[in-house]
Amino acid sequence: MAVINDVRARTTLAKLTYGYNPTDVATIKAIGLEEWLKDQLTPTKVETSEYLQDISMFRSQTMSLPQIYQDRLFKGKPSLLSNELAHLTLIRRIYSSRQVFEMLVELFSDYVPVPLLAKKSLVRVDYDNTVIRANVLGYFPNLLAAATYHPAMLDYLNGDTNTAQHPNENYGREFLELFTLTPGAGYTEDDVKGASKMFSGIFWDVATDTHHVRLSQHYFGQIKVFGYTDKNKATTSENAVKLRIKRFIKNIALRPETANAFSIRMARRFVADVPPNSLIKKMSAEYLRTKGHIPSVFKVMALSTEFAAAKPTKVKRPMEHLASTVRALNVSLANPVPQPNIEVVKDYAKGSPMPPVLTALTTQGHAPFDWPFPNGYPDIGEPWTTLSSQVQRWNFSTKIAQGRMANAFADPNYATLLSPTSTTPNEIVTDLAVHLYGADLPTAEKTKVLAIVNQSVRNNGDQAKYISNVAATAAALLLSKPDWNLR
Repeated sequence: MAVINDVRARTTLAKLTYGYNPTDVATIKAIGLEEWLKDQLTPTKVETSEYLQDISMFRSQTMSLPQIYQDRLFKGKPSLLSNELAHLTLIRRIYSSRQVFEMLVELFSDYVPVPLLAKKSLVRVDYDNTVIRANVLGYFPNLLAAATYHPAMLDYLNGDTNTAQHPNENYGREFLELFTLTPGAGYTEDDVKGASKMFSGIFWDVATDTHHVRLSQHYFGQIKVFGYTDKNKATTSENAVKLRIKRFIKNIALRPETANAFSIRMARRFVADVPPNSLIKKMSAEYLRTKGHIPSVFKVMALSTEFAAAKPTKVKRPMEHLASTVRALNVSLANPVPQPNIEVVKDYAKGSPMPPVLTALTTQGHAPFDWPFPNGYPDIGEPWTTLSSQVQRWNFSTKIAQGRMANAFADPNYATLLSPTSTTPNEIVTDLAVHLYGADLPTAEKTKVLAIVNQSVRNNGDQAKYISNVAATAAALLLSKPDWNLR
């Protein structure tokens, strides 16, 4: 087992999770990166977060699509359903013990995305469960096939209006441009038309919750796409057509060009905005060897020398910035999510701590599944580094550190983050700097922080309150360092 020191543990967790906390650091140091990854990527890993042991308050999680369509509340006000998904997603990202799994769920929610469509969709919850969450620890071709047939994707990219008589090339185009080959592969407009023909006639039956191909609307005749050929002869067998579509998806998904694009997308998310070519080659080779097995490619990336050598240069997106702050300060929710009020629609989520968290991320332009375009939220730094974005980060991290988001988060318990013997501002700042960054501040920087702390906090005789106030002020300052923007 390779020994991992404190700094390596923190940088690794910062890259692969929504933020480290003392428990995570101790665990990865104790068992090593490879064993930790094995545990995190186990499909049967048990969720241990107290907030996710029981998710019955999110009614949609136990409902089938036909049941959702028949539910008077969701049918009458679909935003209730969409908000449930967003709220549960935020809890999972911030508090889940399956941090790598949740990061992969977000990656592929951006990779093969379906937005909430102005919060009117009745099918997006099922897309999250049966397309993304069910496949991110499996094979990419299977994820693509599930997405192709799902009513959320059929509606979003017009697959349900694509027929032989009236072709709609939207999904076929994005399938090649964004989900598989990408333009650098050199596919043509004829390839887009060919893919669209292959996908024609697909529809979803809400009554039976099953997908089908209407043979009367499916194109029959030879199809050629990027070197793949199918005679696609006329048939009366729907299953035969489904098999052809499956073979086509698998062929394109397992092309070297797709392996390369897939590897770049994953490495760009977890390693660097411009990942090294040597790493992409390793990941692509593993992708082709395992026929698109997502966890295998992820492990090759995470265990690579390139990953270990990568500096913390990835800009945290707002979700990561908020989550890493909450996780580092070990902050709890202000109160558990209550069962919804199904009698009074306006009070459906009353008492839940999640609406203000969702509002905070909406303000920063990073609410779950809210990006309207099929390329997913940007995963490079530039779009997230505007001045207004930075000010918003400072505001929210300061509010969390100082216990000023009381309707969402409990006050940080600094006594659990400080040494029992730390009573002076100098000792408290040292403890927090080591806790957040793994090392004390440089002398000049620490002098400035202490000057602000000493000017801002007075000791009125209540020593416990004084220590807490010093810690809250110091934490807010430390979380404003440029380093906290990076992972």
